[in-house]
Formats: sequence, structure tokens, C-alpha cells
Amino acid sequence: MEKVTSIKQLRDKLNISQKELSKKIGINQSTISNWEMGNFSLTMKSFMKVSDFAKINGYELVLFG
Repeated sequence: MEKVTSIKQLRDKLNISQKELSKKIGINQSTISNWEMGNFSLTMKSFMKVSDFAKINGYELVLFG
């Protein structure tokens, strides 16, 4: 997978909703919404959950504001 620059872009590539992602990684949907709006930053633990779910390594998941 090519580099991903946002959670929204990742969800679009995987064709999943915020709700589906939240269920898969055990994070509240409102938190994912806040990540996408730039209100919250991902913790390392959340970053790893997202990359593990997407089956990509941290180098491929380049997230920023």
C-alpha cells in the first residue's frame, strides 16, 4: 500500500466507515472523527492499532494534522 497521510484517506482506501473502523480497533467513533478533524492526535497505542488493522507498517502510515 502506498503512504497514507490521514485516517480518512486510509478509510477511503479500505472502503470502511468511521463506525466500522472504531469497532475493528476498539476506539470510540467520536475519537476517530476528532482525529480526522485534527482535534486529537493519535497516541502510539492508537497508531499501532490502526496500522495493525490495516496490515501496514508505521512507515506506510504517515499521519499528520
